Amino acid sequence: MVENLKDFIGGTMGGISQVLTGQPFDIIKVRQAASGKAGASSFEIASSILKQEGPLAFWKGSVPPLVGVGACVSIQFGVVENTKRLLSSIRNGDLKTSDFFLCGAIGGASNTVISAPAEHFRIRMQVQGKVDPRGDPFYKSDLDCIKSIYNKYGMKGAYKGFMVTMLREACTFGTYFGIYEFIVRNYLIPEGGTKDDVAAWKLFMAGGICGFFYWGPWYPVDALKSKLQSDSLANPRYKGSFDCISQTLKAEGIGGFYRGFVPCILRAFPANASTFLAYELTMRAIK
Repeated sequence: MVENLKDFIGGTMGGISQVLTGQPFDIIKVRQAASGKAGASSFEIASSILKQEGPLAFWKGSVPPLVGVGACVSIQFGVVENTKRLLSSIRNGDLKTSDFFLCGAIGGASNTVISAPAEHFRIRMQVQGKVDPRGDPFYKSDLDCIKSIYNKYGMKGAYKGFMVTMLREACTFGTYFGIYEFIVRNYLIPEGGTKDDVAAWKLFMAGGICGFFYWGPWYPVDALKSKLQSDSLANPRYKGSFDCISQTLKAEGIGGFYRGFVPCILRAFPANASTFLAYELTMRAIK
């Protein structure tokens, strides 16, 4: 119970750090991914947000992820650490890199129950007024968005894009945690030492590097998720994931699944570096 509480607190601090660091990059990524072939470049979107909406607009839609991602990351780290402890007891402490990939995938998939609606609401707030709503209302605030969707469409509306979100979470977090543990255990922990002996700046760098692997191979899955979750609830463009893939390929080609890739990769290092650093330092402080 104590270990679970530690993991929850550490993960929550990591999640808050991730949202505050990565949100400005994320709003650019989402708007570009949802805009289609004729959409603006990353620089044009950033300039437009700054001029038309002000600097605080870069954190638009932050309330759902601050609540949701904080909980999600705490779940991720909690499930990952518990799975590691379980596998360690089975394997007598001898965990392989593939085990860490498995732990990460389980941790990622398990938090989808929170991350799917949190990301859905965040994306709606980030794109409204910038993408044809096709009959959807204009939401006054994050809370208004949540209440309106839930009241009109129920849990099904709130969990729009659930399956593709779960796929993304399992793939990205399997890679994320697997590579992080591989780097730390093979290159950073001094001989005869533990993870607590690794300098904070090295953990920061390791987390940032993992961010590139988190997004690089799996970005098309995230782009698909963004397209589905920004689609109209009242008059949807897409019938489902496969229809979205088909329409995107016909209209935009393979490049349609890489729109927003540049701000995403720029976000990858600082957001993920701060996540792991906040988690590890919180765990050390608790100890």
